[in-house]
Amino acid sequence: MLLLELKDVAPIMNEIITIFEICTYWYLYVYNAIFLINTGSELKKKKKRGQRFHQFQSFKRLWRMVLMESKRFSLDVKENQRGRFIKIAEISAEGRKNQILMTFSTAALFSQNLIQFIDFYRDLDNLDPENLRQGELKSEVMYKDDKKYHMDLKENARGRFLKVSETFTRGYSRFQVFIPADGMGEFQHNLGELIDEYDNGDAEEALSAPQNKHLRIENKNFYFDIKRNQQGRYMSISEVKGNFRNSILVPESGWESFRDVLDDYVKQVKEGD
Repeated sequence: MLLLELKDVAPIMNEIITIFEICTYWYLYVYNAIFLINTGSELKKKKKRGQRFHQFQSFKRLWRMVLMESKRFSLDVKENQRGRFIKIAEISAEGRKNQILMTFSTAALFSQNLIQFIDFYRDLDNLDPENLRQGELKSEVMYKDDKKYHMDLKENARGRFLKVSETFTRGYSRFQVFIPADGMGEFQHNLGELIDEYDNGDAEEALSAPQNKHLRIENKNFYFDIKRNQQGRYMSISEVKGNFRNSILVPESGWESFRDVLDDYVKQVKEGD
């Protein structure tokens, strides 16, 4: 009888798991296509926001799988009381799993930035293992509510990669995934498809709205976010220090008056000095 050592069995099991996940994905894809054909006329009558999404979710796992080198990446569309979001999970050959979460508005900005990173990567010279560049080749930071996302393109002896980190402005929790640079194009393509197919308007609005800003003064952080509710658009200004967070909301109709008051104080202080 041929006995396999544990180290020989692990790669075989990983291949079996990968094949099973791919077969499951295509089974759900075909099943959902048949379901849509049979119920297409009924879906057209349902115009309420989110109704179609929930009906889809009952029959299909809304996801994409991307295979890169020895890693698998899954992109899942989910929804809770706060809205829809995308879960990005990185699964190593050993089964280790890292994941980050993004709202659709954040995912749209991430996808847009990813295109710029792809163009930048294509213009780089070939990797030289004997002369590696220290630090980030390219970086970008995105702010969304109480979260901050870092995009850092780096290189090491094994190649170039994109590190995507999700951190909270309150506390020190950090989650991150590592995307091989050669696979950024395929990753962005699949992410873009999910956004185009399941966005309910949040992603489109985020791309056209002013970008969130961050300002650090002494030992405090200030975050400026443009948001919208039933009363209209407003600016949220948050002061964050450690686990403490305090916010004020300024309606769009008062932005100019708010700015004028601040300008007046700045002028008075300068004249007094």
